[in-house]
Amino acid sequence: MGSWRLTHQGKGLSVSSGIVGIEGKGGDEDFSISYDKLYEMFTANPEAQEYTMEKYSPCTLAKAMNEKDLSRLGVLEIITRKIIVEADVKRVYSVAPCCGRDILNNIYESKPVDVSLLLHDFSDIKKEDYWDE
Repeated sequence: MGSWRLTHQGKGLSVSSGIVGIEGKGGDEDFSISYDKLYEMFTANPEAQEYTMEKYSPCTLAKAMNEKDLSRLGVLEIITRKIIVEADVKRVYSVAPCCGRDILNNIYESKPVDVSLLLHDFSDIKKEDYWDE
């Protein structure tokens, strides 16, 4: 298991599990999600529920082999990542954000989804049964 340590202090924007931007900290992942990038996207289109990031990336060996076309290896292509505001399946919110403006203007409390729920039929789960006020 990994460990957590404080590496930066500043404002933060949390969209969902794995989509977090901390002021002054560049993203370490493929699309370099940062506070500045999230803030820019949310202020440019505050009512949107979905945001798209694109970048050029060379075709990887795994992808070229999967597509059975090794001639594509290393060829630059545009890859896309979508950020959907209401799409966090790893957490339960008592009230969830609907758009970028909600994330900029409010603080939302959430709880992690219990692993035991993965084996459960989700059709009969109600937020009220899981969320204790």
